Amino acid sequence: QGCERVALEQLAAGKPLLDVLSVIVRGIEEVEPRMTASLLLMGPSGKRFWQCVAPSMPRSYNLALEGVEIGPVAGSCGTAAYRREQVFVADICTDPLWVDFKHLVEPLGLRACWSSPIIATDGRVLGTFAVYYREARLPDADERELIARATHVAGIAIERRELDDQLRALSARIEAVRERDRTAIAREIHDELGQALTALKMDVAWVQR
Repeated sequence: QGCERVALEQLAAGKPLLDVLSVIVRGIEEVEPRMTASLLLMGPSGKRFWQCVAPSMPRSYNLALEGVEIGPVAGSCGTAAYRREQVFVADICTDPLWVDFKHLVEPLGLRACWSSPIIATDGRVLGTFAVYYREARLPDADERELIARATHVAGIAIERRELDDQLRALSARIEAVRERDRTAIAREIHDELGQALTALKMDVAWVQR
C-alpha cells in the first residue's frame, strides 16, 4: 500500500508517467524481493509494445521488448495482451509461449513469468504488468492478489495521465480557437474602421470644396 500511495501522490503532482510506473514496479520488488517486475506500455496501434519499465532488468532486455508484437504465442506479456487475460507461465524453459523469447531471460536466471493485461475502462489494452521468478512455479493466492493490485494501480496511473494529456490538448485547441477569433475580430474592426475613415475623409473633402 505504501508504494501505491507514493505512486498516486506522484501522479497527482504531475510527475512523468514512467517515473510513477517505476515506483509501482520497485514497490512490488520491495514487498517480495524474490520477484523481478516489469511493465510494458502498449503503442498507439494497440498491436505492439512501445516502452518497457523494468528498472531491475538490463537495459538490453528493455530495448529488446520495445516494438514486440502481441500475439497468441508471444511470451507471457504479448500473449496476455492478445488474449486480454492473465497468463501464468510456470517454466519459461519449457513453455511453448516462450520459444522466441526465452533467450532474453534465461541468462538472467529467470524461470517463471506471470503477466496480467492492463485494461482501460473503455476496453483498450494499455499494457501488461508482469513479475518474474527465479524458480519454476505458479503464483499462490497472495501473489495473485499482489499482482492484481499492482496492475490496477498501474491502470489508474496510465488512464489518469492520458486524461491529463487530453485536457491539455483540449485547452490548447480552445486557446488556438480564441486567438483565431480575436485575430479575425481585430481584422474585421480594422477593415470596417478603415472604410469608415476613408468615407469620412471624402465627406470632409466634399464639405471643404
